[in-house]
Amino acid sequence: MKMHAQVGREILVQRSRRALTEASTAFEKGLREAGAAATPQEARENYRLLGALWEEFRPLAAQAPSADGARKLAERTEEVAWIAAKGARMLHEQKRSRAGDLVLRTLPSAGRSRLTSTKN
Repeated sequence: MKMHAQVGREILVQRSRRALTEASTAFEKGLREAGAAATPQEARENYRLLGALWEEFRPLAAQAPSADGARKLAERTEEVAWIAAKGARMLHEQKRSRAGDLVLRTLPSAGRSRLTSTKN
């Protein structure tokens, strides 16, 4: 949003446009990678939704800045950020549970029994 506003106010226009392009490219790459890493159905659906929101967001960010456009962009930014954060939490939990499973599998049976019996 900041870079979009800077373009509208003609502040560091070339730098802001370049930063917008780079951020868009990085987001799309991260979206593809995160979507591919998501294995539970709920996480995959979350990233599909994020992709759909991104398809609505990208044209708004590419438009010439205006007061109405800024308002719409702000609304979409909140949605995209919320769904992206939700997906990040899901992937974090997914990776954490995989790591925990690996640790449990590598423990000797007595240690594994002790650890699983003390879980809350």
